[in-house]
Parts: sequence; C-alpha cells; structure tokens
Amino acid sequence: MKILVVDDVQMSLYQVEKAVRPFGEVTAHKDPLQALKEFKASAKAGQPFDLVFLDISMPTMDGLEFLLRLREAEQELGLADRRSRVVMVTSHSERDFVAKAIQKGAQGYLLKPIVPESLHAEIHRLFPEGVEGAA
Repeated sequence: MKILVVDDVQMSLYQVEKAVRPFGEVTAHKDPLQALKEFKASAKAGQPFDLVFLDISMPTMDGLEFLLRLREAEQELGLADRRSRVVMVTSHSERDFVAKAIQKGAQGYLLKPIVPESLHAEIHRLFPEGVEGAA
C-alpha cells in the first residue's frame, strides 16, 4: 500500500508516519504544495497513493483545499474509479472543517494526539478487504 502523510507539524508528521509504516510504503511531507506535486507525479506514473493522512490546519494550504485539489487531480488523470482514501487529522477545535471534508470526499478523521491503535483501526475500517503488511 502507498501512503501519503501531510502535516506541517514535525511531531505529528513523525507520529503518523511511524504508526503507518507497517502498512506499506510511506511518503511524508511538511509542505502541502510539495505533497500535492508528488501526489500528481505518482498518479501520472501509474502508482497512485492508496491512502492519504491529511492535517486540516496548515499555513500554505489548508487540508480542505488540499483535498479539493487532490480530487480534481484524480478526475483529470482518470482515477475517479480508484480514488485515494483520505483521513483528515485534526484537533478538537476543527470539527466543523472535518464535516466539510467528509462532504468533499474524505472518508474519515482522527483526532490529535495520534494514538497508533486508533490509526490502525481506521486503516482496517477503510480497507476491510485487507491491507498488505497489516499491523
């Protein structure tokens, strides 16, 4: 499984990256613009990301904008039938953004601080068919 983690806070990025490592190949970015660029390049190369963990609050582009651009890129690249599953990562104060993200195509959310067991449960919920290297 290919996993993309996007979070501007180094500690959060590290926590999610470490927790998802048993599930597959992980790419992590602090810069959402760079992450979106890599998402598109990977999709164009025929290796789209299966799962994206996306922080909601980032300075250069918030998670909702990133999600919209990600979905547009999938549409443009003909991946509408193989969309990445997106999990928003948020603090308690951002729940209204989570509702908007779910309406725009996110499949789930996790609250900070990240608890590995909750993250693993979310992955298993999103991939009931099983995941390669599942923890």
